[in-house]
Amino acid sequence: MAVTPKYLAGATLNSTLTTAIYTCPAETTTRLEHLIISNGSTAGTVTVSISRSGTARELLNAYTITANGIIELFNIILEAGDILQAGAATTTGAKITLFGAEQT
Repeated sequence: MAVTPKYLAGATLNSTLTTAIYTCPAETTTRLEHLIISNGSTAGTVTVSISRSGTARELLNAYTITANGIIELFNIILEAGDILQAGAATTTGAKITLFGAEQT
C-alpha cells in the first residue's frame, strides 16, 4: 500500500453550495489531514459536505465565518468516489485548501 501525502485541492468558494472541490480516486482512501477555509474582508456563511452515492452529509451547514476569519477541520476520511463539496452563501472571497494523504 502506497501512502502519498500532498496538497490535494484548492478553490475560491462561490454561491454554488455543491461545488465539487475534491473527489477521492477509485481504489483509494484519502485522509484529509487539514481542510482550511480562509475568508476575505466580508463576513458570510460557508457550507461543506461530503457526497457518497448521491447523498450529501454536511460537515458545516451555513456556518458563519467572520471577515478575515479562518476555519480548520482535521482528519476527515474519504472513501473511493466520495466527493467533498463546498460553497459560500455570498461572494466573500473565501478560499478552501485541502492537504492530506491518499492511500492506494
